[in-house]
Amino acid sequence: MTLLSAVNWSRRYDSASVRREGCAGRVIPPPARRLCGVVTGSHDADSVASSAPAQSDANCDSTKPGDTALQSTRLVWGPAVGWPLQHPSIHVAVIEELGLLRAALCAVLSSQGDMTVVADVADVADLPTLVRRCPPDVVLLSLAVEAPDPTAVIADVTAVVPGAAVLAMSSRWSPRVLKAAAKAGARGFVGKDGPLDELIRMVRSLAGGQRAIDPTAAVAVLKPATCPLTCRELEVLRVAAEGLPLKEIAQRLFLAHGTVRNYLSAVLRKTGAENRLQAVRKAQQHGWL
Repeated sequence: MTLLSAVNWSRRYDSASVRREGCAGRVIPPPARRLCGVVTGSHDADSVASSAPAQSDANCDSTKPGDTALQSTRLVWGPAVGWPLQHPSIHVAVIEELGLLRAALCAVLSSQGDMTVVADVADVADLPTLVRRCPPDVVLLSLAVEAPDPTAVIADVTAVVPGAAVLAMSSRWSPRVLKAAAKAGARGFVGKDGPLDELIRMVRSLAGGQRAIDPTAAVAVLKPATCPLTCRELEVLRVAAEGLPLKEIAQRLFLAHGTVRNYLSAVLRKTGAENRLQAVRKAQQHGWL
């Protein structure tokens, strides 16, 4: 399952209702939801403790609420008989502009027994108010393809949550973007077309203090796209990236006006771009400029 196919999965996950039988034939309600270390839902600490299964009725009644530290753990369900287990929860914040993809990511991450989504926003500017009471351990940050330099947005994230590990996510990686993201402080890199299992594994790795990079991002660094432009064409494109008109580009490079036009036409043809701005973006994404 990929990130985009998780959209349909998230709908089924949200509508599912899980009920299991506990000790003495009682029906245990679905697991309590946890937000920032507080258990919420239809059952409190007493009901959670009393619903734990045991080998006999005496063992069922022997569980005390004070025996479990509910404030520092997340309740998840055991795979065999459905009793509440305790695991440290990884707090995750999701920053993704597309609402449907963001909802799918939150559903997938929240379905993991050791993860809690503490914030999901479309823009970094909305993050501070949501994470003030419960800072995330990992921030899943979606990078726009048209933004060749992710330094500013990653710096904004680390300024809000300096202790969190940033997992950068993009649909297309280039050596330039990846190196800039790493320099800005990102500790993990994942592609949007990768498998969900890889994303979950990387979240856990970053929460454990490690660095991680998925195969698609690694290939972008190890095997960058070959530049089809000549040195002269790159020089003209580099000056054109400043937004100068043809006349000023020609004066800067001591070339004829028609020569500059021919160079730019060749650049558009070789890069498949429709205009100079698109050609500049493509060259920056591939690390040619």
